[in-house]
Amino acid sequence: MRRGVSVSYAAWPIALVVALAACRGREDAAIQVRGAVEEFGAAFARTDTATLRRLLTEDYVHVNGASGRLLDRESWLRWMGKRRAKRDAGRLVMAFYRVTDVEVRMHGNAAIATGIVHAAGMEDHEPFESRVRFTNVWVLQEGQWRRAAFHDSPAPEG
Repeated sequence: MRRGVSVSYAAWPIALVVALAACRGREDAAIQVRGAVEEFGAAFARTDTATLRRLLTEDYVHVNGASGRLLDRESWLRWMGKRRAKRDAGRLVMAFYRVTDVEVRMHGNAAIATGIVHAAGMEDHEPFESRVRFTNVWVLQEGQWRRAAFHDSPAPEG
């Protein structure tokens, strides 16, 4: 008699269906997170603080790669409010704001999203252009994907 784990061949189709459903669930969640990343980017570009507030967790943490500054949710939203005031006064004009190369890795009710943001425009009558690689942590809260953490660093061209 052989010892070990006995596997019923009749159970294989059920296991396959469960595995495929789990994969499909991860794919659907990754698509939702990608959509949230795109929504966040569009809201950032137009300085839509109401949408940004809705898309952040209460304990959000933001690490700016250029300055090393660490901001909590309310500090970051205040900073965004200043950007909005500059935009409304004509002191901030976005020529473009593009989020590209987004990849999402699922970890249950959390996701790691990476990508590149390329932006250009005028701020206080000075041209600017930036290209950064970002890492976001997104979590599913009350049926909505919310950004819990952010970090960026300069991205090389190409």
